[in-house]
Amino acid sequence: MSHELTIWHIGERKNHGGNAEQLKRYWTKGEGLAKWAESPTPFRTLVSHLVKYVKDPEGLAAEYYHAVFGVWPGRKFAKGKRKGRK
Repeated sequence: MSHELTIWHIGERKNHGGNAEQLKRYWTKGEGLAKWAESPTPFRTLVSHLVKYVKDPEGLAAEYYHAVFGVWPGRKFAKGKRKGRK
């Protein structure tokens, strides 16, 4: 199932025939994941990457964060425990 991907770039809306699953795979596995997951503030780092491309970077970043760490971002949810982190 392919979904159309809408990318916002510097206030300009661009529709790409991209696949939402491909985007998720990029940011939650391998190369894309390496850009943010080991940061001292991974959620904020991911948002800073996504803001260049999507309209709601915080919402998408939260989904990706949850997919990677198994908890939602934020102190009241994570309680300092992220899967795969010490």
